[in-house]
Amino acid sequence: MDWKEDLVLQFRELTIDKGLISRGMQNFVNEFNKNLDKYTIDDVEATTDSSEFINIKSYRNIKIMYGENTVTFVLYDINGSNYEVYIKLSIKVGKYFIRYINMEERNPKLLSFIDEKTIDGIFEDLFDLNRQIIGM
Repeated sequence: MDWKEDLVLQFRELTIDKGLISRGMQNFVNEFNKNLDKYTIDDVEATTDSSEFINIKSYRNIKIMYGENTVTFVLYDINGSNYEVYIKLSIKVGKYFIRYINMEERNPKLLSFIDEKTIDGIFEDLFDLNRQIIGM
C-alpha cells in the first residue's frame, strides 16, 4: 500500500467485527479437531460457543472479552487460572492495534486490515508466548 492510501485510512470509521472473530474461533476449533482425528488422539476435543470461549478439554481455555472497540484474548488453565500474557485487539488511528500485555520484548502490531488468519495468529501467539514464559 502506498503512503497516501495509508494516510487516508486514519479517517475511516472502524469497528471490530464479532463475526470475524467468531469465524476465526470456529476455524481454530475445526482445524484442531481435524488434527486430533488425523493422529487418532482420543479424550481431547476443542469446542467453542463462537463468541466468548474456546475450550480444549482437560488442557486450556481461551476467553474472549469484548469492550468498546477492544477485544481481549486470555488463556486459562483447566483450573480457571489465567496465564500471564494476554493479547488486546483494539482500534487506533484507523487501524487495528494488537498489543501483547505482560510481554515487554514483543512489539505491538498496527494493521490496516484483519481477517480470520489474523485471529488465528492471535491464538498462536497466545499459546506460544505463554509457553515461553512458563514452559507449558
